Amino acid sequence: MAQPAFVGRYEVRSEIASGGFATVFEGWDPELTSTVALKVLLTHLSADDEIRERFVHEARLLRRIRSPFVVAVHDVGRIN
Repeated sequence: MAQPAFVGRYEVRSEIASGGFATVFEGWDPELTSTVALKVLLTHLSADDEIRERFVHEARLLRRIRSPFVVAVHDVGRIN
């Protein structure tokens, strides 16, 4: 996946990892002045409604977990 300059309001700084489902980028949130991790569904999978729903479902599940060993989810959205 080509590295976008922005994902929503978040500035993309660098790629952290990429797999068969998504790419994770290090980003910057200018509103809250903090570093964030951005998980972006791979482009060729984004047209599949079922895969998009699984992606959002994962975010909803992670949002409910409170652990120092699990990344906290603060936002979810779509890139148009």
